[in-house]
Amino acid sequence: MASDEQRPIDIEWRAELKRLIAKHDLQGAVIIAIRRDGVVDAHTYGEDKFKCDALGTWITGFAERALPVIPFQTVFGWRNGGLAEHVPDDTKVPDGWEQFR
Repeated sequence: MASDEQRPIDIEWRAELKRLIAKHDLQGAVIIAIRRDGVVDAHTYGEDKFKCDALGTWITGFAERALPVIPFQTVFGWRNGGLAEHVPDDTKVPDGWEQFR
């Protein structure tokens, strides 16, 4: 997400998204990146300010409500310093996701 204090990788991602949008004639794009420490970042780019703002607003709300424990916590260590934290065996998981428990 955009902030007043951007890290070099944010600028790098934005440049890459801009290149991909032009190359593939897209209106916008979103990249979800998971850092080694388990932090989940979302990078957005739209072909104009209105579309960029729309994507940024959408992904902010989406990420706050929709990041599932499996696989973000159980594989990537989201909210656990990058260390995978498995769910108990008796926890119901969606079909096809058992291997990521």
